[in-house]
Amino acid sequence: MSNTNSQNDNFNIVWVKDLLDCRLSVPDYQRPYKWSAKSALTLFNDIYQAHEKNVREYRLGTIILYQNNENGLEIVDGQQRITTLLILLYALDPENEFSYIMRNLKFKSSSFNAVKTNYEVFRLKLQGTSSDDREKLKSFILEKCSVVKIVTCDYQEAFQFFDSQNSRGKSLDPHDLLKAYHLREMENVDKKEKIETVACWEGYDQKKIAELFRNYLYPMIMWYKQKSGLYYSQKNIDTFKGIKIKNQYDYSVYAKAANLYIENFTQCHYNELIGTKANQHQLMQPLIAGKRFFSYTVHYLELLERTDGKVEELIEAKTLPNFPRSHGGDLYIYNMFLCALMFFADRFGEDALIDHVILRLFQWAYSLRLSMLSVYQETVNKYALGRHEKLGNKNIFEFISSINEPAELDLFELAFVRDDMDIKEKYAKIYDKIKELQGEK
Repeated sequence: MSNTNSQNDNFNIVWVKDLLDCRLSVPDYQRPYKWSAKSALTLFNDIYQAHEKNVREYRLGTIILYQNNENGLEIVDGQQRITTLLILLYALDPENEFSYIMRNLKFKSSSFNAVKTNYEVFRLKLQGTSSDDREKLKSFILEKCSVVKIVTCDYQEAFQFFDSQNSRGKSLDPHDLLKAYHLREMENVDKKEKIETVACWEGYDQKKIAELFRNYLYPMIMWYKQKSGLYYSQKNIDTFKGIKIKNQYDYSVYAKAANLYIENFTQCHYNELIGTKANQHQLMQPLIAGKRFFSYTVHYLELLERTDGKVEELIEAKTLPNFPRSHGGDLYIYNMFLCALMFFADRFGEDALIDHVILRLFQWAYSLRLSMLSVYQETVNKYALGRHEKLGNKNIFEFISSINEPAELDLFELAFVRDDMDIKEKYAKIYDKIKELQGEK
């Protein structure tokens, strides 16, 4: 039964008991259960403190559900919280009336560790409590904890609620919001394909996806446009929303036709006959919303991994010095170096990323390391934009975007590393290599 101020069956405030009485299901496209022990413990402590204070109602946020006539109510947003509540209720009383939900939830194999860990967290927290205390806490969760329940019969509307709800909060990373947005744009794609698309996405380390957008894709796109690449967040996700499938303006029709052509080109034998391997994604071209976003993400994740691997190979071959790149300013410069390599490969193909190109871009990136005692993200941003006081005013990303042949990279004027740089002893290997590249060793 709904409690205070319920509006209608599609948008109301309900007790947790009433929510769990619904026929809930977790759709296949949802991410695995991943709440950390810290998050689970925070929820437990918040609920327990409200219980101790005997509050009349403790609100647990918004749950967004899609009315699927075959599967009941599919959880669009709130799966992590609902699952955590079920784990807690199970820990309080394995024989309670909702334990069957916990036992029959079809968890993905990648969810098992988090479920087991959080169950142990709750079990340990509850050690030493009496059965009466457990029963009171269980009753509080079911009868005094509430959620805002939103139900929609429109699949796309459900994701619109999800997008708008989370874009104002702190719970989701920008790439999670992009995932929801582009799933919503896949309205003409059948469910099986959606499930396969999301399963592929979820198969990748989500931390690496977050880093890809924050440290590489967003800066590269901004830098070649001569804009700041700093502070990627939920506010900047429009950069990756792309062109809607329904958009019929001339520029969008052209971009969609170009994407369709390149897809067909790569699938036919014509490219084999002429010896051309076409890449379906380009950072300087508009992204088409929907399924292509997911292949776009995977493409650049793999390009980043291969590019990093090429650098490692050159270090092992002693073509490049073994330079520090694990944290602080060293990491910022290495990320910028990888951005330059990826941007070059994106424009001309990975085959064009030969040793000479990598060494030249190394010289460009690490001239900054030798010129500064301390390097911050702002330092790297200014240098990438060509606005560094000591090292000139040329933006290498804008330059790469304007040239038509890989060999033209040699026309970019590099800063000259001098003998009087104070930091050269700390980075002696980098200094010696760049002096060699300048023809002085």
